[in-house]
Amino acid sequence: MAGTIMGIGDPNLINQLVPVNFIPPYMLLGLAAEKYPADFATDISVDFIMSQVKPDGSFLAESGRPPLETGDVHLTALAIRAIQLYAPPAKTQIAKEMSNRTRQWLEKVNSGQQQELVFQLLGMQWCGSAEAIKKKVAARLKAMQNPDGGWSQLPTMESDAYATGQALYALSESRTAKLDENVYQKGLAYLLKTQNKEGAWIVKTRAYPIQPFVNSQFPPYDEHQFISAAASAWATMALLNALPDKVN
Repeated sequence: MAGTIMGIGDPNLINQLVPVNFIPPYMLLGLAAEKYPADFATDISVDFIMSQVKPDGSFLAESGRPPLETGDVHLTALAIRAIQLYAPPAKTQIAKEMSNRTRQWLEKVNSGQQQELVFQLLGMQWCGSAEAIKKKVAARLKAMQNPDGGWSQLPTMESDAYATGQALYALSESRTAKLDENVYQKGLAYLLKTQNKEGAWIVKTRAYPIQPFVNSQFPPYDEHQFISAAASAWATMALLNALPDKVN
């Protein structure tokens, strides 16, 4: 991840990273999870992300490779979180003001898409929205749960681990669902019964390929492995959040 952000940005050309808006936020959130310290490359990435914000606090997605690169709410939540995590001290006040505008925008969004609701909820949590507002979005997300306990990426699709994992994670992180709540337990049961014998969750791709296929050796070892890797990550995070804080 560190190599990626160093490779996509020229230190002599600030705000001219590879023009894929989702790459820097995803990389910075990953680095933060690994407790990677801020450096020149993260500063450049934050500068680029900040340069993409619209006056209302939102960020415009390219929407070219669903679901990982689609949705303005999706990108907005990731972008503001990356800024919060890695904004250099000199830009702390700018980051706070931007976060406030983003919060106001997120609270007004009215999307009916599963992933957009997930990131609306996460974004409001990261930006400090009130409990009452978060609960309204959470209620809409909970209502999308299918009878089998899972969530679908689209109404025309079946339940899968990508949608289910991120829905459960958002409900947990935003504290809008208790772990013993029926909606959460049904979701966990769905994940546990759909994990394959190798430990992964298999999800079919719905993106249009734009580059030659390269096998990264992740189950199912074909063109579906990239979304399956993302789905497995979301499912794992949802399951980890369901573990007790202390194990006797």
